[in-house]
Amino acid sequence: MTKVPVGDQPVDIESQIREMLMQFVTKDNCLLLAVSPANSDLANSDALKIAKEVDPQGLRTIGVITKLDLMDEGTDARDILENKLLPLRRATDEPYPRHAARVAQQAAESAAEHREGGGGVQEL
Repeated sequence: MTKVPVGDQPVDIESQIREMLMQFVTKDNCLLLAVSPANSDLANSDALKIAKEVDPQGLRTIGVITKLDLMDEGTDARDILENKLLPLRRATDEPYPRHAARVAQQAAESAAEHREGGGGVQEL
């Protein structure tokens, strides 16, 4: 969210954006996609703050944590990934590493099948 006006932006740009955002996220039929980088302090995440404000039980919020590969050495995102830090009801039931491993395995199987002539474009 823009906090400091630059160029010809209005002085109250932060409040204008927040007001516009709140018009949507306060509706009961609105799902919230709260995207936050893992290499920053999640306690300061605007997305998570607003989500917790308008959806305190986490029923409409999908949390997405990015940049896990950029986390500082010695830190981990276990509490976040295990849905302990900010419990969200729409969180995935399958942690990313297991999902990523399954996708990689499927890609390897598909590539092997293609090399063996079982995949790819078939001639008519």
